[in-house]
Amino acid sequence: MSEATASQVSAIAAAAEEQAGAVDDIARSTGEVNRLAARIVEGMHLSVESVRGLGEKFARLNTLIQSMCAGREGGKDSKGCMMLE
Repeated sequence: MSEATASQVSAIAAAAEEQAGAVDDIARSTGEVNRLAARIVEGMHLSVESVRGLGEKFARLNTLIQSMCAGREGGKDSKGCMMLE
């Protein structure tokens, strides 16, 4: 009986070690996923800021083109002026 019990205890200990290793692997993988997600969020915030900046530049460019075309309307050559949409 003691030999069978010792064998069972040994098998349980081996299974527990294997499970502990799996838990450690899962924890490492979860941490890596969290770090990657944080980097993706940071990249998305930077992209939003870049797009916002482009929108502001587009608006300034459109205003400049409008003022240039307005100046040409009084002159002889007004062709080639168009508004950006």
